[in-house]
Amino acid sequence: MGHVRHGLRTRHSHGLIAVVVVAALAGPAHGNPIPWYEDGPQPHGPGGTVLVDRPPSNVGGLASDTLVNEFPGWQRVADDFSLSHAAIIDRIVFFGFHHMNIQPVANEDFRIRVYDQRPGDLLPGSVLYEQSFSNVPRTWTGRFVLVSGAPQEFRYEVDLSLPLELPATTTLWLEVAQIGDINSLFRWENSLSAPLNGKAYINPITPNMDWRYSLPELTTNTAFQLIGNIPEPCSFVFLAIAGIALFRQRSHRQV
Repeated sequence: MGHVRHGLRTRHSHGLIAVVVVAALAGPAHGNPIPWYEDGPQPHGPGGTVLVDRPPSNVGGLASDTLVNEFPGWQRVADDFSLSHAAIIDRIVFFGFHHMNIQPVANEDFRIRVYDQRPGDLLPGSVLYEQSFSNVPRTWTGRFVLVSGAPQEFRYEVDLSLPLELPATTTLWLEVAQIGDINSLFRWENSLSAPLNGKAYINPITPNMDWRYSLPELTTNTAFQLIGNIPEPCSFVFLAIAGIALFRQRSHRQV
């Protein structure tokens, strides 16, 4: 079962007001996977064009899990990005591993969110998009991550049930979090791809239980790809108008 929350306009929406959509998915996302790479990114794949590409570094990554069997009990991670062109995203690939290689014993569920950037400290602000995925398939890349326990590195792929329309040159934040599996601890793998603009995290012991930049700041990103298509030129004007309206209508912030 998947759940979708939209604050960004999709191809199927008819208004610019943030709405909550619940979509029933037939099962885990399937389809031909985009080839995993070692020497460089694959510029294209069956799901469209790779519009944001941050290859895994094979060294470390922060815990990003809504329920973990250790203090502080949960932690979430988000990474900022922007697009050079307005685009429609329908597939997200991300890379991660499990602490001490302790993998889930049953289904592995994930929640993906997109946030706007709040003024001032420029950290994640309002939730603009949310979708949960049940039993996300993971594929071992054949590599081990260079941390304690030498965990296997996994590639995950999810197809969005409602494609996500994103404006150009607007900074947004992507969050990927494993949902409530006390038996394992998912860690979202680091990426060293340029530009190194850092990532943020939140847990019960961050000041005011709020987002903060990871330390040392601005040294690593997270490993993911945003895959989709750039609309025809005639669609750019519409997307620009939708983007302006979006950022004038802030949805209620969710922690």
